[in-house]
Amino acid sequence: MMVGMAGLALLMMSGRAMAAMAAEPARIASCEWRVFDTGNVGGHPQLTAVRIADTQGHDGVCVMIRDGLMGGSLSAKIQNNAALQAQAVAADKSLVGQDAGTPQAIKAIWDQFFAQKMNNDLQTAIDLALWDMYGRANGKSVVDLVGKKREKVAAHSVTVWPPMWPFNECKNHQEVVAKYIELARQAKARGMRGFKIHAYINGTWNPIEWRPLKPGERGAFPDQDLEIIRAVYAELGNSIPLMFDPGWQYNLDEAIRVGKVLDEMKFTWYEDPLPEWADNDALMKNWIALRNAVKTPIMGPQEFLSYKARIRWLEAGAADWARMDVCYGGFTPCLEMIRYCEQHRIQIDLHAVPMMSYMLVCYPITDNATMPWYEYYGPCANLPVAKDSPPGSEPAPQNTPWFKRMPTVPVDAQGYVHFNPDIPGIGPEADWDWIAAHGKDPFQAK
Repeated sequence: MMVGMAGLALLMMSGRAMAAMAAEPARIASCEWRVFDTGNVGGHPQLTAVRIADTQGHDGVCVMIRDGLMGGSLSAKIQNNAALQAQAVAADKSLVGQDAGTPQAIKAIWDQFFAQKMNNDLQTAIDLALWDMYGRANGKSVVDLVGKKREKVAAHSVTVWPPMWPFNECKNHQEVVAKYIELARQAKARGMRGFKIHAYINGTWNPIEWRPLKPGERGAFPDQDLEIIRAVYAELGNSIPLMFDPGWQYNLDEAIRVGKVLDEMKFTWYEDPLPEWADNDALMKNWIALRNAVKTPIMGPQEFLSYKARIRWLEAGAADWARMDVCYGGFTPCLEMIRYCEQHRIQIDLHAVPMMSYMLVCYPITDNATMPWYEYYGPCANLPVAKDSPPGSEPAPQNTPWFKRMPTVPVDAQGYVHFNPDIPGIGPEADWDWIAAHGKDPFQAK
């Protein structure tokens, strides 16, 4: 009888131990990096990927499609920059043993690395891989785990800019104006809900002398931009909302002059009109002055690494609309910005390229009042019309074998993008076996 009781006690203890083990949160077990050749897909000869695995056999992967947001290629830096390598190796060691099984745990890791001034690209990759692991561990899309609020969002067509395709065939500024009119007409005919003009942005092209800009030459051409704006407005009027983004090229006087014209035409927003390359009061002062001088809502800033700095500018009155992108730290800061904007009734727009496959999760988790638009890049004349109940994912293109499946971006006849996320994780399903077989460990000799 005593033996039986002892055996029962042991069984009970074993059951309790097993229950305790089951209740123990998964811990990060490993973090590994690979750099692999792409065949120059997307203009990047190499890409960097990171895989994070936990103690219960789950993993998450991020492929940095936008390879090196700030200061060149991450793949080149992670192989050749000793300081960046040291930071990545230290981060890997710091991650092992940490809990990453909840959004709160992932946010704590993000805060830790941000306080340590981690390189933005490293932090972005790690954060996205952690969210991917969180979704895969639960067998669901991050959308379903965070909370889905809607099925679709209105899309506005976004032009690229000269001399990029389809402007590469233009021989002068007047042909560019005609091409913008054509693109605007196509966008409306396709059912797009809005149309955004970029004009001569990014300081790359001189439309007066029709040549690339020389080193040190200013890239602001407000008169030519206004010709494009007026031509598009003459074509579309206010039949659909119009937006304008000059890409930080103007000084304050130029920005106000263009802004007054946008006021007359009742543009929906005026995006990134002034320089914003640093979070300092001198730059912010010009944004505040512009916002006080024009009626058209100001959107930005876009190029800050910190979502906290974006909030500071909004609270100082430098902008009306917020702007965000997963490239600036990952999904965690996007989620923080979205929730802040919901709480303060501020509208936010997402920068759509080129990490969009990782950013699609942001659209269904908020409402139309907070995030009313999806940014659809490029000409849309031949954009297929989505069928009823479109699939949420599809096999990845054959030229990107590092992915198995990709989220879809179906646009219906009325210009709405539909969301039906069906891949567990943050977005695309990566093929780590392919990446590991074709890539190399940048820290192997470290």
